[in-house]
Amino acid sequence: MSSIASTQVRPAYRSRSGGPARFVRDTLRLTARSLRAIPRVPERLLDVGAGTATSSDMSEGVIDRFRSMPIGRLSIISGQVMGQFCEQVLGMVLTVAFGLLLGWSPHVTAVHALELVALMAFGMVAFTWAGVLFGMLVRSPDAVQGMGFIVILPLTFMAGTFVPIAGMDAVPRAIAQWDPISALVAAVRSLTQGVHTGGSWQLDHPELAMALWCLLILAVCVPLALRRFNRTLAG
Repeated sequence: MSSIASTQVRPAYRSRSGGPARFVRDTLRLTARSLRAIPRVPERLLDVGAGTATSSDMSEGVIDRFRSMPIGRLSIISGQVMGQFCEQVLGMVLTVAFGLLLGWSPHVTAVHALELVALMAFGMVAFTWAGVLFGMLVRSPDAVQGMGFIVILPLTFMAGTFVPIAGMDAVPRAIAQWDPISALVAAVRSLTQGVHTGGSWQLDHPELAMALWCLLILAVCVPLALRRFNRTLAG
């Protein structure tokens, strides 16, 4: 009887605590699941802000089904982050490709190219964690999209993306000078075109400011996302 009980308990134990190798394998499987959904829902590459997939999985009970599967808990949220990060990378590749086709000609050295790729990857990881957190808090894909339009689009328009910051009125200029997306825009222009934007410390040092913004977002969003995720599984 004891041997039968051990054979029933042992697989479930291994499935939950398989070590780093099991964690990586489960994360890759869940990441592949997210990528396989792109041909069916290609508009996910155009989502305004990350977190839509997380919100959809939460509202449709996908996370609850994962709890009954032999998958480590941490790999569920890491798979969410990696899947949405890969979606953002694909969306960025398409954006850059269309820009090059339309005549965009960046002037970058090898060092600047590596720095740009590292900054963009760091930024996408940070914003993906923020999106995953919002996706777990809101639990409605439409609401996540609405949050993206309400928060991301105004910050993008005030980041000097389309209008020079120096030409703005006093209030929007003060916001734009410390807008995190302003640091991203200024860093990309500095590394690809050699164009430097001044007016505030972060605009004078956009690469460093962008890295600091990413660290701040990760320091806030990662613990909160993990805490929310654990509460969701416990409930």
